[in-house]
Amino acid sequence: MQGFGRFSYIHRQVYILLAVVILGMGLFACPAEAREFSDTENNPARIEIAHLKNLGIVNGYDDGLFRPERVISRAEYTKMLIGALGHGADAASLANGVSSFADVEMEYWAKGFIEIAREMDLANDGITAFEPEAELAWGEAISILGRVLLPNASKEQLTLPPFIKKADLSPEAIKEFSVAYSLGLLDGYSEKNFRPDEPLKRQEAAVLMSRMMDIKGILYDFKGTLVNSHNSILELEVLGKNRLFKLAPDAVLVEQNRVVDGFEDSAVGFINFNVNHQGEIVFARLVYEDQYIDLQITRNPGKGAQSQIVADNSFTAQAEESSPASYEQPELSLKVNKTIIGIDTIQSEQHLTGEELIIAVIDSGIDVLHPDLQRTTNYYRKIIDWVNFTDEGRVYSPYEAVAANNSIQIPEKGSITLPTIQSVSGKHRYGFWNESEIVSGKAIDFTGNGLIDDQITVLLIDSRQAGLYDVVFVDTNNNNSMRDETPLFVYGDNNFNYTSFPVTSQLPHGFPFVLTEISSSGGYAVFGYDNLGHGTHVAGIIAANGDIQGVAPGARLMAIKVLDSSGKTDYDTLLQGVNYAVQRGAEIINISLGQYYQDGPQYEKFCRTLNDLARSNVICAASGNGGPGLSTIATPGDISNIISVGAYITPEMWSTDYGWSTPSEGMWFFNSAGPNRDGSLKPDILAPGSAVSSSPVWSGQYYMLREGTSMASPFVAGTIALLMEGMLKKGIVFNAAMIKQGLLDGASQIEGLGTIEQGHGLINAKDSWEQLQKAQVLPRPWLASARSNLYGNARGLYARHYQPGIAQLSIDNADNESIFIDWTSDAEWIRIPYSQVQVAPSGERVMEVEYYLPDQPGLYTGMLTGILNGDINNKIGFFNTVVVPYKFDRSNEYAEYGSLEAGQMKRYYLEIPDNTEKLEMKLRIMGTMSDLQGRARIHVYNPSGSEYAVSSYAGLAQNGLEPKREVVLSADKPEPGVWEIIVYSSATLSLFERMSSEYLLTASITTVQTQPVYIDNNLAIGCVFAKSQGGAGIFRLSVLDENNLPYNGRLLINHKLYEVKNGRVRIQGKIENNTLKLQITEV
Repeated sequence: MQGFGRFSYIHRQVYILLAVVILGMGLFACPAEAREFSDTENNPARIEIAHLKNLGIVNGYDDGLFRPERVISRAEYTKMLIGALGHGADAASLANGVSSFADVEMEYWAKGFIEIAREMDLANDGITAFEPEAELAWGEAISILGRVLLPNASKEQLTLPPFIKKADLSPEAIKEFSVAYSLGLLDGYSEKNFRPDEPLKRQEAAVLMSRMMDIKGILYDFKGTLVNSHNSILELEVLGKNRLFKLAPDAVLVEQNRVVDGFEDSAVGFINFNVNHQGEIVFARLVYEDQYIDLQITRNPGKGAQSQIVADNSFTAQAEESSPASYEQPELSLKVNKTIIGIDTIQSEQHLTGEELIIAVIDSGIDVLHPDLQRTTNYYRKIIDWVNFTDEGRVYSPYEAVAANNSIQIPEKGSITLPTIQSVSGKHRYGFWNESEIVSGKAIDFTGNGLIDDQITVLLIDSRQAGLYDVVFVDTNNNNSMRDETPLFVYGDNNFNYTSFPVTSQLPHGFPFVLTEISSSGGYAVFGYDNLGHGTHVAGIIAANGDIQGVAPGARLMAIKVLDSSGKTDYDTLLQGVNYAVQRGAEIINISLGQYYQDGPQYEKFCRTLNDLARSNVICAASGNGGPGLSTIATPGDISNIISVGAYITPEMWSTDYGWSTPSEGMWFFNSAGPNRDGSLKPDILAPGSAVSSSPVWSGQYYMLREGTSMASPFVAGTIALLMEGMLKKGIVFNAAMIKQGLLDGASQIEGLGTIEQGHGLINAKDSWEQLQKAQVLPRPWLASARSNLYGNARGLYARHYQPGIAQLSIDNADNESIFIDWTSDAEWIRIPYSQVQVAPSGERVMEVEYYLPDQPGLYTGMLTGILNGDINNKIGFFNTVVVPYKFDRSNEYAEYGSLEAGQMKRYYLEIPDNTEKLEMKLRIMGTMSDLQGRARIHVYNPSGSEYAVSSYAGLAQNGLEPKREVVLSADKPEPGVWEIIVYSSATLSLFERMSSEYLLTASITTVQTQPVYIDNNLAIGCVFAKSQGGAGIFRLSVLDENNLPYNGRLLINHKLYEVKNGRVRIQGKIENNTLKLQITEV
């Protein structure tokens, strides 16, 4: 017979009979009004059977019988075991799942329980048959329970039963029998009464199961002392407080070893009991010897747990107090950056330029006059569309005039000479463009007449069909003549024409603009231009083809303007831009914008909509410049399906763009760090975060150096264009998810950077290309998702204030077929109970994740990866970030020496107590004033994650500034919680002939004396664990609220956070001197 345990014989079989122990389990629900089965009243296992019945673990037949003498089948035993271990809901969730065994049919009643047993390694995997209706032997039953009890036994305790010969058992069975014997499961048995091949009866199974549950501390919910009993009410003392409990109608009461009707005549004793979902007692046992551990609970006061979108380019002037390197060779910057990420290699080996790919640049617009943005490598037009979704450049034309002598009369302007293009209807529409509104906030003389408040005439003409306006003229030089002006047709209608304001001292190359929209009725015209320079710079990185060469010079561009002159936009405008790009056929969308710390319905709708679009469209976005603090990712870079890009820098980049020497690669100090606010991993990837690229010609310079994650995202967008072109040439079918996964799998990990800083690593075009060639099927990662409620409904776990204990991971299946997920953890401190779980079609599973963090203060990250149905291309992740802070001792002082290379940073975490009056932080550079050993500063973030302050530099100074040995930051009445301090070593150290900063970071707190405050939160907490068991382990707690109802919520237990569901929670703890000490806070 195929084993569903690992119990097996090597030589002869051993026969032992368990004569007294009796156990049972049934298949069908018995009538609710019956307290016990009618055929168990005189059975030796009456109490065990009644107990398991009232816990919902065993059921009887329709006739109310239990049939205790009947032999139990393998399926029945499995159902009982899985129910006893608390996984009945998991089994029910697999009712529509598939079977892993050929002889267990889809509709088989116990299929879900058998599948859970397989996942728990209690039913052999890899065999084709389970034999669910076969009789279960004693040997197998003990072997299985020994495996269940293995976590409860220490190696020192393991002793093989003296009546079992080691040679008769397999190695696995030796361990399992030793566990069962050492923990008392086989107490009372000898070689005279234990036969492993004897079929197990239902009554015997019930007793074994009851013993197993008692050993694991899950047989009872609570223990207390009987105070009084009256009718259907028991007054019990639980943890020193008297509470009234109602008896359920079918409650079973036991005094010592006999079933009784009540405790009114009983002596005061210890009560071990269970409650139902209404808080009523369903089973209670009165004993006169305390067999279970004590709980020592300290209850603490409760604590609380923890919009506009802007151009993501706020750090250009702040970078390092130094001017950029010369622009004499602007092409070198992009050339160096492309070499770093493997673009040169893939372009030369695969002959790729991004040809025929259309990339939408959703930004501030693109300068159509820039010489490097005119043509692709195949001489096609580079900018194929231009649309403006902002209010800037929108000119209304409410006025109408009829021509006379090739002119029209305008009251505000007098006579306006008409162009040679005539109006079919003879009705000329016109309006005025206010010069001061062309670029808001800047005083620019666009027309060249020395004024900055001109009313510039805009004329609309219906040149082809009466009443259908299709061409616009702008009096750019304000000379009241349209005869010398360029006719503007809508750029995106394959007209590709532009005009420009004249060359002036302020505008040495003029100010070009295009017509992006015209009202067919002549009511308005919309002009497009890049008044920030941001979009033009991004476009150059992606696809410049001229003196500078972008990543994909053969690609074509769509200019989609969503940013106004202040660099701002809103959700609706951004979504308009993205939808337009999708509808007009853009294969890749780049969004170098960022918005921080928003929430609410509008924000959630925006994220949901954009995430849906990114499922089938490749969208790259800047991760944000809000760093370097934790969890500072900007939207939309924080959206799941979007490729979020952080800013990377190398010694070659520092040298080429700034003229400084640094020893190693790293990330820009402003780079927004992960994780997302919902705990998921962002950024996804890194790319060069600075570059010399195209600048609008009106700015007076053709090229400009900019820094920011805005510059990193277009490197990825351009790389994707190359990859997509290559796959199209090879005829490889792909989707957005495959492209993203190929990028992430091909990324190169950067030594010295954490996962929250680099995501999957630096983009590597060559390795990503190779990864994509391996893909066999189109990935569909959205079919499954994992979330946890421990820190809010989140796609990852981010624990800054409270360390996690055990989290419950909810796994959803959006497919119409079952999914098998193989889980792995890349961190030793994250443990998962099962390596594989099945999730039924459109179903949900809950899996526990245990956390065992080191004591050493620091930042810890780890990824749980789930492979769907064995396909490495289909996977989901659950990212974990946990801060272990330094806790001040009685000295209230903290000190740490450190050494950082130029351009590098290090994170420190301090827990500030509630009673802190002042926090003072100092950074001192080592050495003497004449020989300071570095230059560094500190970035400080409060417990809310907001930047509190950035210090000036300590140490070496430049530009004639006075050097400072140390810098000091302080906070009065600082927010209690975990503060983040980041030391950044200046990238300019080579100017002082140094490569690193040697420093001392100190922090001190001033506290006021307070008395500990404890509260009685009226929670009843139970853990009924046998005194004979001890040490560290996992313990089940039962929790009732003040109304004796099962508690739901989060509890901080021994400084670790847990989620209590339906009055149950499993915790990490340690029993010492038969006592489990718990310090509990509601959060």
